[in-house]
Amino acid sequence: MSKKEGKIERKSRGSGVGTLFFGCFLGFILCLGLIGGLGCFAYFKVSPNWLNKTFKTKIDLGNEDVNNKTLSDFVSGALGLIQNVDSYTLSDLKGDFGIDVKDDLFGLSISDLKDVPLTDLGSAIENKFATISAGELKEVDGMNLTSMSNILDKFNTYYYNSTNNKLFKSFDGVSYSNEVTFDYEVSQDKTKVTTKGIEQPIVAGEVKISLWNIPLTSALSDFTANMGNQITLAELESQYGVVLPDFCAGMDKVGVTINELGGEIEKLYVADFLGYTIDRSDPDNIVVKDGNTVVTGVVATLAKFTVQNLEDGINNLKLKDVFETTDFNSGALSLISKETTLANMASAISTALETKTIDELITAGLVDTPNGYTQETKVNWIEVGDNTYKQVKDLLLQDIISILFENIDITTLPNTNPNV
Repeated sequence: MSKKEGKIERKSRGSGVGTLFFGCFLGFILCLGLIGGLGCFAYFKVSPNWLNKTFKTKIDLGNEDVNNKTLSDFVSGALGLIQNVDSYTLSDLKGDFGIDVKDDLFGLSISDLKDVPLTDLGSAIENKFATISAGELKEVDGMNLTSMSNILDKFNTYYYNSTNNKLFKSFDGVSYSNEVTFDYEVSQDKTKVTTKGIEQPIVAGEVKISLWNIPLTSALSDFTANMGNQITLAELESQYGVVLPDFCAGMDKVGVTINELGGEIEKLYVADFLGYTIDRSDPDNIVVKDGNTVVTGVVATLAKFTVQNLEDGINNLKLKDVFETTDFNSGALSLISKETTLANMASAISTALETKTIDELITAGLVDTPNGYTQETKVNWIEVGDNTYKQVKDLLLQDIISILFENIDITTLPNTNPNV
């Protein structure tokens, strides 16, 4: 701090524990001022040490520098404070009045606040606590952050933009975004970043900073936003008590993070989720087992697919892979090929209903046998159009509908329900 007008020059620092005796010193000065016009002498010459030597007193204002000060010196210091209040600091109190402010408070360093002008001290204190890191709080008496070490021991990754010497939270390979808001310094050779006095190297445009050394508000919010990239499955189990499903047993839990879990699950087989095993000892006859029991049918077929291939696998399944042989003896399945895929099943049945004859639909059990429909009558011929005839057994559904409307005058039908 520059020397102030009307302010004594700073000297070496010392303890200020004796400042309570300042009132006693002033008392002696006032007393001398009342004796025979000695006021001017007392003002300029009398110091605590002069009084101690002359009157055998024991006034102690903390150290020899302060004990040698006269009332004039103290007044000059006070005037310096008044005249320079906008730039007066806690450090100035030591030189002017012997008041020594320690460098730490409850284990928290406040040395950076001692050179802040008193008028700005309030906002500086507020900013200090707003930007305090876990590493700083760790030194505070009574503050135990051990329980949070499983999180605070981790690192946040930030991206260094060499163009403007700034750190960012995101980099897509082309542009940087989300500039960090905490204080840091980049070394002159642009190889290191310092936060809270701790250096970290810049490697390939990235810098990893321990959460201990980032202001807590930034550290925890950034960590939460990216925790999926930082916490592994092994840590979920050991540090956070998460019980992972049995199907995760074969994963590389130490090397797989939360965000990578989805990709690992896609590599698993459906059998893994069902608790089955796949016996591939005979490549020509891959068998799915539940313990020692062989699993068959559609479940066995699906169990052989990985999760990422399951949708395509299901769509490409053929009906013969899903249904039993007896299922094709009747019903809609008897009208379509066993080689039909599941994806095409609906359209195949729709086509069958349009192209299969009444005899085939009756045989499949999809249509009840009409009255009078026998082996003898079903070969009779019926007109389905102008001079176009078919045997009854060969009629299509569309033919039957056409014949119905051709032979029935629907305008003569009642417009109310005859059963009511």
